[in-house]
Amino acid sequence: MKENKSQFALLGLLADRAMSGYEIQKIINNSIGFFWQESFGQIYPNLKKMEEKGWAGSVQIEQEGRPDKKVFKITKSGREELAAWLKRPPEKFPLRLEILLKLFFGNHAKPEISIQHLESELSNEVKMLEVYKNIKKEIGKCSHESQNLYSLITLDYGIGLAEHNIAWCKKSIQKLKKELSK
Repeated sequence: MKENKSQFALLGLLADRAMSGYEIQKIINNSIGFFWQESFGQIYPNLKKMEEKGWAGSVQIEQEGRPDKKVFKITKSGREELAAWLKRPPEKFPLRLEILLKLFFGNHAKPEISIQHLESELSNEVKMLEVYKNIKKEIGKCSHESQNLYSLITLDYGIGLAEHNIAWCKKSIQKLKKELSK
């Protein structure tokens, strides 16, 4: 049976502080969401399962003029599960990149179409690189040094990948344009 890794992502976030599902989604969007996606449709059912397993607990917090907020907190058992999961080697997941699939079959279309796809990919990668660099500046301003180290390690991966992809897009576009000029 395939293990639900979403629960470990949520445990990792709750290990830092108690949060509502909405707050978890915001944190995901601005941190691990660049490499690990979780939707509200995944977060809430997983939080419920984590409570049933005893990995998390929750409290209702009254809010003035708004519905009550349910805040989740990791339990001792949840911390133990997170620690055990962190010790295990990571699984490899199948890679699925549509841009590569389209380029692989590019000989069945006009080269201009592949060039357009690559130019769009290049634009997206340039934007992501800028986002990563801005995040790196913000992390540098924070005071949680031990968390910053691990955040920076994952961020450096994203920066390196974006820089590689930018270079690859440019080189691939040049190759296709050269082929067009023959």
